[in-house]
Amino acid sequence: MRGPWRRSPDAAPPSLEILDEGTRLLANPDADAVALRAFADKLATAAASEGGTARGVSLGTLAGELRLRVFRASSGSSEPDARAALAAFATAGKRVDLEACRPARLFAELSGEIAHDPGVTYQELYVARRRFHAAPCVDELEQALVRASPFRPPPTVLEQLDRALTAEGVPIEDAGIAPPKSEARPRVSRLSRWTTGDTARVVIELDRAAAYALEPASGGGVRLRIDGAELPSLAAGGSEPTLEPSPPKSLLLGGGLAKTEGGLVLTLSLARPAYRRVFFLPDPFRIVVDLGTQPPVFGVASGPRPLRRVVVDPGHGGADPGAIGPTGLREKDVTIAIAKMVGPILARELGVEVRLTRGSDAFVSLEERAAVGNAFEADVFVSIHCNAAETKARRGIETYVLDTARDELAHRVAKRENGGGAASHGELRAILDDLKIAEVGARSHHLATLLQKATMSSLHAAEEKGVSYGDVLDGGVHGAGFFVLVGARMPAVLMEVSFISNPVEEGYLAKTDYRARVADAIVNALRAYRDGK
Repeated sequence: MRGPWRRSPDAAPPSLEILDEGTRLLANPDADAVALRAFADKLATAAASEGGTARGVSLGTLAGELRLRVFRASSGSSEPDARAALAAFATAGKRVDLEACRPARLFAELSGEIAHDPGVTYQELYVARRRFHAAPCVDELEQALVRASPFRPPPTVLEQLDRALTAEGVPIEDAGIAPPKSEARPRVSRLSRWTTGDTARVVIELDRAAAYALEPASGGGVRLRIDGAELPSLAAGGSEPTLEPSPPKSLLLGGGLAKTEGGLVLTLSLARPAYRRVFFLPDPFRIVVDLGTQPPVFGVASGPRPLRRVVVDPGHGGADPGAIGPTGLREKDVTIAIAKMVGPILARELGVEVRLTRGSDAFVSLEERAAVGNAFEADVFVSIHCNAAETKARRGIETYVLDTARDELAHRVAKRENGGGAASHGELRAILDDLKIAEVGARSHHLATLLQKATMSSLHAAEEKGVSYGDVLDGGVHGAGFFVLVGARMPAVLMEVSFISNPVEEGYLAKTDYRARVADAIVNALRAYRDGK
């Protein structure tokens, strides 16, 4: 009879092998929901067998992250996966002695995401921070609380939470007080506007997050309260800032910020009634007020579509070089070169007006780029970028529309193009909910599909003329949280025209022929879009 099987003394424990395999699966962009769910269950079983150990916490947390990815890939429709993720985070986050701050934070953030209420996230973070007050990892929870501080509930709510924790035996030294919070009040660092006869955008940039509320419409004006905020100029004895004068016949007549008892108020004067949308962009924190005399109309209309004006947005510029290839090729130089090829061809072949968001090596803020499209009353907005990845092996063409990041890979791409800042999934969902998800309409996705197909056809057809671009991969159409597309009142897409981080594709991007074929593809896609294809 054979004796019991014994592992080699040097072999890793089974739970470590499962943990490594699960980590690789989480990073795999091609993993489907079935595989993710199955492995999450395997991890949960391994976590239970480990009991209350540090390895058990890691296994349980990873099980929750796999389920969380399935939930997000479903655009929030797969509630069972969300509940399974919550359960995994809740179990893993109980072990205060094992520094389980990460699963406790993930539990809090997912709770608020499911409830579509950032106040829920704050309360759960508050409770977690109380439980982990003596743990070395408590800084992670404190930083999350600072980010959520604009959504802190009244002291009476926190006192109720403290009483419940006290009943459980959790020591509370400062009951009823909200730890921690930002010591300084939010300060306005910039006030800017863009306006035409029918549209306007006003942006208020602050040095930290702040709660805000749009007051009910009244007459020909707009009033937006910003709680607890202040103006550095007033603290120094200066005057209240006002917007620079608008051009004649503009929708926005004027406006400015003024101090109130509870913070600041933005007041805008309009030439006529307008539809209003307010949302925020994080890192740096910006409150954006969009105005328009016509509501955005979305959906894929049958037959020919109007295409009179197009905005082409060359990514990055000025002090922001974008991604840099292995031999030093800069993304900002590639994108402006392609954009300058696209413009004349569009004007000549399709007879449309074209505007570039930048025509030279200049820095243009992300919020200003979409504002240019709105002010120009463009029918289409196309933003051109080069992709980059941690591994130099990644390659291919990808096209994006504004949506909640459906996988970690898309989230990383968005974070890089957003200048290092990225909304969490919950933040982005809140932004899109505020906008009634108009910007992720079917027309944007349809345009992205046309661009993707036209680009692949153009590059692969090059083989027939003795130039080989047939190895360029079709990366498909994805949804991600690109701030440059937020607030655009027309179908808007972002193209990643190859990986500049890949040595082969960097070489392609440096070639005039390759750039010209991408430019031709953009024109062909817009022609097909105009013709109703």
